[in-house]
Amino acid sequence: MDVCLPPSLDTDACIRALKAGKQVLCEKPISLRIAGADRMVETAKRTKRQLMIGQVLPFFPEYDFYNLAENPHAATPLTLLSPEGSVEQPELRSTDPLGAFVAELQEAALTVECGEPSLLLNGVLARDALLICCRQSESVRTGQVVNI
Repeated sequence: MDVCLPPSLDTDACIRALKAGKQVLCEKPISLRIAGADRMVETAKRTKRQLMIGQVLPFFPEYDFYNLAENPHAATPLTLLSPEGSVEQPELRSTDPLGAFVAELQEAALTVECGEPSLLLNGVLARDALLICCRQSESVRTGQVVNI
């Protein structure tokens, strides 16, 4: 089930769908609140259903997840700074943004078909990204270093 609702409605809709036994692809963001994201992830684990978040970014050529077999969670940015301090521009595998959306949908379909969690669309990763954003905002607001 693809949940395409305003973000304020995503948490409850996804939890209801997971409890009903559906595999869920939720369009980003995962939730507006960390507590909502946690509830979604916990419900997916408890119901043994797939929770995927429609994060197309990992499929854009600037983030070449597929060639990083040793660390599938690491992204290759568009510009790299080498250990020696020189700037390098990695060769991108494609410049077609439509291909990224197609790859995202294929990943979601494969995840449901094989029953294994997607490393790229995982709800835990989306929740953690939301947590980092919230902590960064708190750091900017308070002027203090905030642990993530």
